[in-house]
Amino acid sequence: MSSRGASLLVLFAVLCSWPGEAGPSVSEASSDSKASLLRLRGGMKLFTHNLLASPVPGLTKQQRYPLALEVERAEIRPSKVDQDTIISLLERLNWKVFLDALQAVGGEESIGLERQFPQDMAEVISSACNDGDVHMFRALHRALFETEVMEGQLVCPATQRRFRIQEGVPNFLAADVQGTKQEALSPRSEGEEA
Repeated sequence: MSSRGASLLVLFAVLCSWPGEAGPSVSEASSDSKASLLRLRGGMKLFTHNLLASPVPGLTKQQRYPLALEVERAEIRPSKVDQDTIISLLERLNWKVFLDALQAVGGEESIGLERQFPQDMAEVISSACNDGDVHMFRALHRALFETEVMEGQLVCPATQRRFRIQEGVPNFLAADVQGTKQEALSPRSEGEEA
């Protein structure tokens, strides 16, 4: 396997989520359900949202990022905390975009955190990395990797085009393109011109 292929597999593993069940609004997923063992994909994690940009062609990087997040339903899916992973990913994180996404989910309280994150990422890094604050690691892990958006929308900042999130998967295929493909695939009735 090429190094690019291996990198894609690692990225897929990071972005993928593991077993869980659907639930109302922000809910705790059941870990003992048989159905949860069969389900391999979960929702869009807040860390994943932090990396996404609008696919609309012709836009600059600044016009494509960040995507606004509108959440209809989110779930909490507990997983093992890995401090090394969190430390390595903090440098890639846009802190303001993360805080905005957290508010879209309902804030720290809605995902079961007792205190709010500081507005300055340097405080978080200092607390988590230098002081070894275990509570900060757990809070970051819960917000970034256990909070999953199951239903909602991503909104392009430049065009306001909306991209639906269904069953945890963002659909970046533009609606006008979807309509064209659907029309091409649908059977024509008699007498209808091609």
